[in-house]
Amino acid sequence: MPPITTRGWGSIRVPMAVDDAAASLGSTFEELPGQDSRPELDTCRYVTSAKAPGLLFMVWRRHPLFRGDPRWHIVRIQTQDPRYATLSGVKVGDTEATARRVYEGRYIESAHEHVPTGFDLTIPGSVGAVVLRIPEGTVVEIQAGWNAGQDEGCS
Repeated sequence: MPPITTRGWGSIRVPMAVDDAAASLGSTFEELPGQDSRPELDTCRYVTSAKAPGLLFMVWRRHPLFRGDPRWHIVRIQTQDPRYATLSGVKVGDTEATARRVYEGRYIESAHEHVPTGFDLTIPGSVGAVVLRIPEGTVVEIQAGWNAGQDEGCS
């Protein structure tokens, strides 16, 4: 299984257009059910693919960085599935101590917005970042891409 990196996962790279990512993956992407479909919110969605079970892809469109391209683009990849690991081998379920040791000297620590005892370890890259969510001493989520670690979601 390919690792999750600051640039993406496998052949999927941030900010790849969803149709290009689907061709690269050899699979379609499906919208996550239950998302708000109001037109004013039609700029951000979550999608999944049967070829990447356990991964969630945040996609944007109509963003100035896309220079008028109307297609959806993958901007973040996230998982709570322990089958996926970062390039350095950290995965969901690993301890805080493991994450700190593996990324020693390379991470930025920030408080978790919703869990007083939790925090994020952000590993910056040349494009995007990998964020390890650690609310209670264990990695519970990995995010990667442009806005990894931001809690705004698509709402």
